[in-house]
Amino acid sequence: MTIKKEGILQKLQSSVEQEENKWKVKVDESQKTIKQMQLSFTSSEQELERLRRENKDIENLRREREHLEMELEKAEMERSTYVTEVRELKDLLTELQKKLDDSYSEAVRQNEELNLLKKQLNETLAKLRTEQSERQKVAGDLHKAQQSLDLIQSKIVKAAGDTTVIENSDVSPEMESSEKETMSVSLNQTVTQLQQLLQAVNQQLTKEKEHYQVLGCLTDVLSGDAFRIDYR
Repeated sequence: MTIKKEGILQKLQSSVEQEENKWKVKVDESQKTIKQMQLSFTSSEQELERLRRENKDIENLRREREHLEMELEKAEMERSTYVTEVRELKDLLTELQKKLDDSYSEAVRQNEELNLLKKQLNETLAKLRTEQSERQKVAGDLHKAQQSLDLIQSKIVKAAGDTTVIENSDVSPEMESSEKETMSVSLNQTVTQLQQLLQAVNQQLTKEKEHYQVLGCLTDVLSGDAFRIDYR
């Protein structure tokens, strides 16, 4: 009986030891599992903290992105406004350049016309200077005409006196007729010369009047606003 009990006890003890070993193994495994879970929990907490930080960074990035989008939209509007203003400015510059070119062309044309008028005026002044000597000649011709008139007047007076003398003398009619014919020819020649002189004087005076009119017109034009060049 004793041996049997001992055998049973040994079996029980062996069984207990086995179970104890199993429990030890399970406890060890449980502890390992707990440690692993603790490590995993710690890692999860770290990951969660990291995610929180990343989420905060993402939020900051989101806000920064929204700010940049607003700035980009504002810059785009300003760029559009700038492009419009630049286009309008280019159109304005093109129009101003065209007006400037037209004004320059007009100024060149007016300057050429002014130079031509100045040339014509200088030519007219040169002609007037040349005609100054002709006017002096005209004055001499007038003096000669006056002398001729005086001569005719004196001859007429003398002829009248001679006629009175002849009437009271014994001169023959033939001599009287010859002297009258000679006097008539002389008077006709003198009158013809006088008419030629007067005609020349009239022509010269007409020419001078025309030149003075031309000179007056040129002076009025050059002194007026007709050819005043405006470079504005």
